[in-house]
Amino acid sequence: MPFSENYVDCAVLIHNQNGELLSKTKVTDYDRKNKMIKVEQMPTPGNNEILKLFILSQPSPCEYKGRVVRIGRDKEIALFGGEEKELRQAVRYKVNFPAQIIGVVEQGELKPAKPPIDIKIIDISTHGFKFFDKMHDWHDGDLLHVQLLMGETHKEWVVKVVRLNSIDDAEIEYGCRFLLVS
Repeated sequence: MPFSENYVDCAVLIHNQNGELLSKTKVTDYDRKNKMIKVEQMPTPGNNEILKLFILSQPSPCEYKGRVVRIGRDKEIALFGGEEKELRQAVRYKVNFPAQIIGVVEQGELKPAKPPIDIKIIDISTHGFKFFDKMHDWHDGDLLHVQLLMGETHKEWVVKVVRLNSIDDAEIEYGCRFLLVS
């Protein structure tokens, strides 16, 4: 739910209105009351340019619009228009994030993957992500415990495999939906 979490230490992708990636960084401070964030690497948008922010938070990512504002000598990003979009209208961002499947839910029980399975997340939205795998045979409905590895930022989600698409004889593309983790 927008504006309800503590986004400190969450990875954030910042794009301009044309979809050009301006910054891939991390939230360092979050003022929930005033809906403001500070980030490690502040983008340099045009004057009064509206930004698109994609915050990789838990239990699922959130998407905002924002604008860089000056507070004294500091620059912050004012957030507005936070939303989680309907599944078919969610904007997908092309990425290349390293991640690991660290567990599988079987019969309601989380079983660790030993060793963890390295994957690359190739796109992500507010509802899920897509990855390729050549080595494993996941099925529609499988529940996976995934850890995103982005610098010092490590986020974990439980996801459900909802789509499979065979790319060639060896490679399958898996679409996953974020599930709420209690």
